[in-house]
Amino acid sequence: MEHLRALAVADDLGARDRQGHVTRSALDAFSVGVAVIDADLRVDYANMAAIEMASRKETGFSFRRAGPGIGAERYLAPAHQMDSMRLRAFVASAAKDGSGGVLQLSAPLVGPEAQHRFVLAVSPVSGALQCGSEGTRNGLVPDLALVFIKELGGARRLDPARLIDLFDLTKAEAEVASLLVGGVGADEVAQSRAVALDTIRTQIRTILAKTQSANLRDFEHRMATLSALIHD
Repeated sequence: MEHLRALAVADDLGARDRQGHVTRSALDAFSVGVAVIDADLRVDYANMAAIEMASRKETGFSFRRAGPGIGAERYLAPAHQMDSMRLRAFVASAAKDGSGGVLQLSAPLVGPEAQHRFVLAVSPVSGALQCGSEGTRNGLVPDLALVFIKELGGARRLDPARLIDLFDLTKAEAEVASLLVGGVGADEVAQSRAVALDTIRTQIRTILAKTQSANLRDFEHRMATLSALIHD
């Protein structure tokens, strides 16, 4: 069934060519999923890796068909509404000023299949990816965003030295951050490091500020994505 769904999506997307011939040969060679979408999450292009991921029930998203018949428009549809809202915000920022963002999708299932977690990295579309496209702004294609889709492995701790280099953390902050990425709570970190819990909480606040994370969950999502990219 998943294979048939993937073929149906490929037929729909292959029947449409409304944005100037994306260089498919390069993107189809990627092992990670790649999609080009607009502010409404309408799929302009998706490589085969993305199509196959979208056909699996544990990924947390699908390429939802807008209507019947081959060639119907498809939308990148996260399973959870909050994920959809955050994705729209990232796409809007990528299309507007090139910032984008990274979203770890919520697990749509429970049990063993919930261990499969996927991350979407949203960035602007370079004019080089749109052969013959006109109206680029600062070398970027307006109103579109490039989405890389990757499955995360199990939680892997990041090397504290790498965290120091990337985020200008102190040695102590980097060691605490590495433990937090590994799933250890603040209480356990305090016990393992033989320091007061208030000290760890102060370090966590500094870590969140330096990594530009809104909260611990946001920090964990960012670091999980970074870990997956580094260890791939």
